[in-house]
Amino acid sequence: MNIFHQKRLVGVISLGLIIVISTLIFSNNITKSASEFQFRSYRDGSEALVLGKIFADLEKISTNQANLGFIEKDKITKNANVLASYMRIDHPNILVPVDINDPNWVHGFGVSTSVFLLARAQVAKLGYAENELKNGQKIRFSNGETRIITKIEVNDAFIQVYYSGVKIPFTQLTFPSQIKILDKSNYVFDEYKSQYGLRGIFFSWLYKHSYFFSTVYSLQFLCAALTAMVLILLCREYGLVFGRAFGVIFVVSVLESPWIVSIARNLYWVPFLWFFPALITTWIYRYSKDSKKIAFLYILFFLAIFLKSLAGYEYLSSIVLFSLSIFFVDPFCPIPKYSITSTIKIIGVLFVLSVLGFSAALLFHGSIRSDSIINGIKNIFQSEAIKYTQLSKVVGNISLGMDMTLWDVLKKYIAHWESPVILRLNNSFVFLTLIIFTCISIAVQYLISDSLRHRDLALVIFMSLPPLSWLILMKGHSVIHTHLNYVLWNFGFLPTIIFVAWRGLILLITNHQRIFSYQILLKEKKY
Repeated sequence: MNIFHQKRLVGVISLGLIIVISTLIFSNNITKSASEFQFRSYRDGSEALVLGKIFADLEKISTNQANLGFIEKDKITKNANVLASYMRIDHPNILVPVDINDPNWVHGFGVSTSVFLLARAQVAKLGYAENELKNGQKIRFSNGETRIITKIEVNDAFIQVYYSGVKIPFTQLTFPSQIKILDKSNYVFDEYKSQYGLRGIFFSWLYKHSYFFSTVYSLQFLCAALTAMVLILLCREYGLVFGRAFGVIFVVSVLESPWIVSIARNLYWVPFLWFFPALITTWIYRYSKDSKKIAFLYILFFLAIFLKSLAGYEYLSSIVLFSLSIFFVDPFCPIPKYSITSTIKIIGVLFVLSVLGFSAALLFHGSIRSDSIINGIKNIFQSEAIKYTQLSKVVGNISLGMDMTLWDVLKKYIAHWESPVILRLNNSFVFLTLIIFTCISIAVQYLISDSLRHRDLALVIFMSLPPLSWLILMKGHSVIHTHLNYVLWNFGFLPTIIFVAWRGLILLITNHQRIFSYQILLKEKKY
């Protein structure tokens, strides 16, 4: 094996190892990049829509063409009861007592009374619904004995379930114990048709047809692995274009971002679809002279936008602009890879493909919203598409989040972070400080006529467009979803300002004499 092949093998192994580590970070938060509360709670509400679809398909419950929805017992509440889907997916028609051991309980079973204890679903806490069981229901314990539920007591954290007959001896039970529900339950499905919900179809199919994806964790692990793969490959491509330092900083910024780490495994957000279009455009950028590959990659880009739109419309403007950013920046590089004409042409093609991908998904979505595709699309536009924008007031729809000014929205997302930005830096002004340092870096670069000054300025400007596009165009969404939308800064802008600020620091260290001499000259000119 020659040196070239050895280096290539080492590179592939290193890349694979980074993807594996990233997967573990995204699936288990092993580096504690996100707080335990944020990591645990980010998944719950929205992800329950996907789990509802999975469980409905498992129990053959009608979804009325909806591919997302909450599953509940007896009636729709839309409260913490929807989080019981997690337990139902992992243990269909099975109860698993909470593992508590103290003078009154042994593995969740009463020491002196015929009772067992279930965790109750609450906000940011998984468990069973408060109406999970009814008096008179038959249950079977792990030792084979059948009993009847006689009383249910619900408190803040737990559900106490009393059963008929004498207490079952602990020696006859297996732990963790599983209790079979013998009576058929009355489930209701609360359909959610604001999106087509492709991930509901995909994960439901996997759950039903693959033994390896029969739990919520296994499905989340797959999502985390796909997100890790896409992000690490994207970082590698950016490193090839803008330098190894940019690639490394990009990797660190995503692995240390509490927002990315918390959301990477989410079955509702499926964030690998956010970054996949950008990965494809970096390949288009690299393989410009291979016409066959370019044709294939254009088709793949269309499919990526199409699939993202089928999965959900959130952040679509940010995703498209982030994908195009590499071509926006290219003309400002010291040696551009493309002519201005070629760059404009490629950007135009990618934009058209984005519109076509979105439009194709809209047709599918319209088909489940009404009796015809046309009426369905009208319904989508009237009830969903404009409710977070200023147009909602024009057409008389309910406007969400329109009472806050745009300046207040931007101030919230720039100067008032409520979580660490990166590397556990938890001060609310860390992000604003990074922006200030970036501006200083750009000023220094222009002061000393650094060869990469135009590129770095273009990077900052064009990488700011993806997050700003959504924050501005969908202002109402940004007002309401402050617990979500800080993640938008990870669409290129956060790693960019860290990179540019870092370059400025290096230039200050290596060129301090030149910079100081410029300042002296400026002072002399004033006199």
